Amino acid sequence: MRRELLIVLVVLVVASSAIAGYMISGVTRRVDVRVKYPIAPHSAFTIAADSDFTKPGAESGCKCVRSGSGQEVDPYVISDWVINSTEADGIVIWGTSAHFLIIRVRLQGRHLDRGMYIGEAKNGVVEDCQITDWWFGGYVFHSSNLEFINNTMTGNEYGIQLEASDDNKLIGNRFDGNRELGIFARGSNNVMSDNSAARNGFGGINVDGTPGPADANLLEGNIVTENGVFGIGLWRAADNVLRSNTVTHNTVVGIMLTDHSMKNLIEANTVSNNAGSGIVLTDGSSGNTIRKNTAKGNGDGVNDFDLYDNGSGNIWQNNAYGTKKPDNID
Repeated sequence: MRRELLIVLVVLVVASSAIAGYMISGVTRRVDVRVKYPIAPHSAFTIAADSDFTKPGAESGCKCVRSGSGQEVDPYVISDWVINSTEADGIVIWGTSAHFLIIRVRLQGRHLDRGMYIGEAKNGVVEDCQITDWWFGGYVFHSSNLEFINNTMTGNEYGIQLEASDDNKLIGNRFDGNRELGIFARGSNNVMSDNSAARNGFGGINVDGTPGPADANLLEGNIVTENGVFGIGLWRAADNVLRSNTVTHNTVVGIMLTDHSMKNLIEANTVSNNAGSGIVLTDGSSGNTIRKNTAKGNGDGVNDFDLYDNGSGNIWQNNAYGTKKPDNID
């Protein structure tokens, strides 16, 4: 019995070592692709095919790749560049499928064009970049499997726009101090989590299904505060989940569902001290579930309320609030 037990223990130790080794090798590989290079200036560039991912000194292509082969485990790495552009987009990536990582790049514009424009592309990560003073800090068109992580996009007209783009992730970014919107999302199955969208001129996060589907997106753990009109707004959007966001001190509305937004889940959010109403459903929005939210200190209780429903067939459950309209809200 003891011998059998010993064999089992040895097998477990070997298996654990193998798993640990795999994890360590994965972390090491991640660190390897993030080697820091001396910060250097680079002109604006366009990548229009996988073959355009080329290293400095190449005869063609972007002349911007520090390392990598374009495989998932060894992406092309574009890092540690400073790009100042006054007459064109900063970085354009179009029609590619190779895996790439853009990290620690600073893009400075003059309120025109796009800091980073990714179109008809997939398999990219943009991380720890600073993108300021563009019309669009980031503009993503008809692209998927992109991740934007820990970037700062401030002082632009729009922080980032996802246009007709599905299955992307925005995680841990700062979309603050833009003149219109922090995040403008037109697409489905995108994840927007743990971002800051503060002090934008019009709104914090806008999910818009007017031109095409904007369904099944996840907005979770974002801090949305002090925006010029609304914190989070859904237009003609369905089956989205808004969970555990903090939406405070916006000039008019905290969370707003309008233009026939349907079957969305608004859950466990903190919506407080917005000058107008806290959570608002209007203009034919129906079949939504609003539950376990804390909505207090919004509006004046006469014209604006913590909870306001002008739609139909919406389900209100277990919310904490001070004021509401109509009275049949639970």
